[in-house]
Amino acid sequence: MTTIGSLKDAGEDTLAADILRIAQSQDIGTLRVFRHEEAEQLSGRIDDVRDTAGMGAMLKPLAALFGANHATVHVVTDTPSMLIDPRVITTYPDSWITRYVERSYSAIDPVIARARSTDGGFFWDSLERSSPRVAGFFASASELGVGAAGYTLPKRIWKDLRVALTLSSVQTDLAFRDAMEPQLGDFEIIAEQVLRSFAELASEEVRADSRPPLELLRLLYALSQGATLEEACARYGHPEAAEAEAEIRAYYGTRTLVQAAMIAARLRHLEALPFDRSDIAGTADGAAPLPDGSG
Repeated sequence: MTTIGSLKDAGEDTLAADILRIAQSQDIGTLRVFRHEEAEQLSGRIDDVRDTAGMGAMLKPLAALFGANHATVHVVTDTPSMLIDPRVITTYPDSWITRYVERSYSAIDPVIARARSTDGGFFWDSLERSSPRVAGFFASASELGVGAAGYTLPKRIWKDLRVALTLSSVQTDLAFRDAMEPQLGDFEIIAEQVLRSFAELASEEVRADSRPPLELLRLLYALSQGATLEEACARYGHPEAAEAEAEIRAYYGTRTLVQAAMIAARLRHLEALPFDRSDIAGTADGAAPLPDGSG
C-alpha cells in the first residue's frame, strides 16, 4: 500500500481512497484507467447505449474526442450463421457512402484488407498506397471530407466475427499520428466497449439446423432462380406475396427479403429441397423427343 500512502501525502486523498476500495474488493478485472476525464465521461455514456441508433449517436463525439473528422464501427468478417444488421454505423457523409458503394471500393480498400489479417491497431500511413487505384481511393476520400489519415482497431469478438472501430481525419498523416498516439490508451479502452456493444446490438445467430417451412423455402429457391415473388407465389399456390414476404422476413429476422435470401443461401437452406415436378424431364409417352431424334 506504499502507493496509496504516497497519494495521500501528495494530497490525492480521493484517488487514494478509490484505489484502496478497488484493491480491497479485488475487482481489478473491471478497472478502467483513463488519462483524460473527457474519455471517461464518454465511456460512461457508451455503457448506457441500448440500440444501434444510440451507438450511432456516440460516434460523432467519439471522433471529436480524438481529434478525428469521422468515426465508423464496421464488420470485417462474420460467420455464415450470423445475421448482422446494420453492418456499418458511420458518420461519413452520404456522398462518400454512395461513391464507396457505386465504385465497389470495398474490393480495393486497404483498411479492410489489413483489418482482416491483424488483431492490432494500425495507422493508415502504414498501408501500401502505391497502386493507382488505392491512391485514387484515398484521393477520393480526401475530396469528400473523409480524409486520408486514420487509425483502425480490429477485434475478434467470437467465432469468425471480427469488427473494427475506425477514425479518419483530413489532417496530414504525421499531424494525425502525433495527436493520436498520446491518446491510444484511452482509445483502446473505448474501442473495446464500442466493438463489444456493437456486436451484441447488431448481431444475431441463426441456427443452421433450423429451417423454415418447405413452402417458404420453395419461394426463396424460385427467387434465387430469377423469379419475382409474385411469380413464385403463383407457381406454388401461396395466396399473397406480401404475406409470404412477411413470413420469410419474420423467420430470418431481417428487414428485407434480399437479406433473408442471403441468409438462407449462406446457411445452405436451399440445397436440400426435394425435387419439384418442374425439375424433372421425363421421356415417357408424350414427352418431347431427344435432340438427336432417338427419342
